[in-house]
Amino acid sequence: MPKSPGARLGSYEILIPLGAGGMGEVYKAKDNRLDRTVAIKVLPSHLADKPQLRERFEHEGRTALAPVVAPEVVEKIPNIDHRYGNRDAEILGIAVLNENGEELALLPQKAGIIVRLSLRAHAEVSMPIVGVLIRNHLGVELAGSNTALEETDLPALNPGDVYTIDFHFQLSELYPAHFSFTPAISNGTLEDYQVCDWIDNAVTLQAEKGRKIYGYFHFPCRIAVNAVTKGRIQAGGSLP
Repeated sequence: MPKSPGARLGSYEILIPLGAGGMGEVYKAKDNRLDRTVAIKVLPSHLADKPQLRERFEHEGRTALAPVVAPEVVEKIPNIDHRYGNRDAEILGIAVLNENGEELALLPQKAGIIVRLSLRAHAEVSMPIVGVLIRNHLGVELAGSNTALEETDLPALNPGDVYTIDFHFQLSELYPAHFSFTPAISNGTLEDYQVCDWIDNAVTLQAEKGRKIYGYFHFPCRIAVNAVTKGRIQAGGSLP
């Protein structure tokens, strides 16, 4: 039975019919989850129980031209202290995860973390740069990176494109305080860019308690004793 305007299929709301054929009906619809207009194809019920036709239908859906949509989309922004930008693209969400992809409640000591950002383009963004900045509880900028700095070229974004980008950081030993993560997306180069979206302190996490360190964090350090000095000490000799 044809779908009427206003009917819902999951997160999609039917707007108008676009056509019909032997393999199904095509509708213009609104994706309420990602706030965009799409074309969807519905397999008729009398064909749905035929495995070969269903497989062909699913293959068409996977290969159809459509805006890029990331397989995992984060849609939660826990905090917004300040937000600005021209909104040609926007941050949809941010999450701080462990290396198994599980969301963290505390920042671990001397461990790898993943800062996952999802974004959506509203206009053409020809030279996107996506990054994240890490601050301490005093607002001091301690670290951060972006796709341009890491020489990871992103394709030009078209309206409706949704991307998810993972930043893999290896944490040093941290002193037990709060640390915040600020995501951003810009258009341009490192020297000349326009901010599309910037969210100050979108996520704040407490660091796990570790051993005593000096300063804000501890750099990995290897100590080597001078070989000659070490040899003299072992031989019972005196230093000059």
